[in-house]
Amino acid sequence: MHASSVVARERARALPVALLCLAAGAVAEAAVDRMYECDQGGTVTFSDQPCTGPEHIREVEYDQPSGSQTRDAAAAQEAEARSGAVAEASVLDTEILKTEQEISRLKIERTARLAEMREQRRLGSEDRDRAAWLQQMDQKMESTYQEYSARIITATERLNALNERRAALGVSGQPLGPD
Repeated sequence: MHASSVVARERARALPVALLCLAAGAVAEAAVDRMYECDQGGTVTFSDQPCTGPEHIREVEYDQPSGSQTRDAAAAQEAEARSGAVAEASVLDTEILKTEQEISRLKIERTARLAEMREQRRLGSEDRDRAAWLQQMDQKMESTYQEYSARIITATERLNALNERRAALGVSGQPLGPD
């Protein structure tokens, strides 16, 4: 193996370590840690714990984050969490609106369908057994009412669950769409 390929390989292996150090935030005081480079079945991993097989020990120097960097990172995490809550609230607001519209639509459909059936019942039938026909119409109307009511109850339960989830977020309402 050529020396240049060994150097290139070592640089490629050092890259994840460098990225880890950069991600840790760096600027205040330097620290030195031991990192283990482990070859596990052809896959190279890095750990602060000794390997179970062949290993290369590396001394890694990195900077500890300062107090202001730690506070900034905490503020950024808090802002990210709030942003996620605002996004979830927006999704829930949309679902709440759709569910409210569905409930309203179901109530209107139920009222219209029952009105049609009442009118049909009022007009009667040319059937010779009018009493049996009226009883059948009454059963159809009751069945239609029950079917729509069940769908409305299900949608209302879904709406209540959405409202509870939305309230639990603790995020005030955001305007829909651009300002």
